[in-house]
Amino acid sequence: NIISGVPTYSDAVRTGGRFAVSIKANTSPNGAITGIVQLSNDGTNFNHDATGWTDLDSDHDQFILASDYFSEYARLKFNSYSATNAIALNIKIITQS
Repeated sequence: NIISGVPTYSDAVRTGGRFAVSIKANTSPNGAITGIVQLSNDGTNFNHDATGWTDLDSDHDQFILASDYFSEYARLKFNSYSATNAIALNIKIITQS
């Protein structure tokens, strides 16, 4: 259940090759936010990747390793957001270029 104001998909980011994803929550949502990284070679047609996240805590970053990904574009798909309070997420997609 994604609450109002939380998009199902993030904007697409041009990665141009290998990249990493780093996600950090400002407070612990206790695993209430789940999602997955989607990959694309044209920025329009996205495929699900096998790696997602199931637990975000305020005391550690959720890193998704660069060795897992190689594509021209990436975006995040939020599967669920069941936290009862608003939570700020610092999300970075880090590319080689």
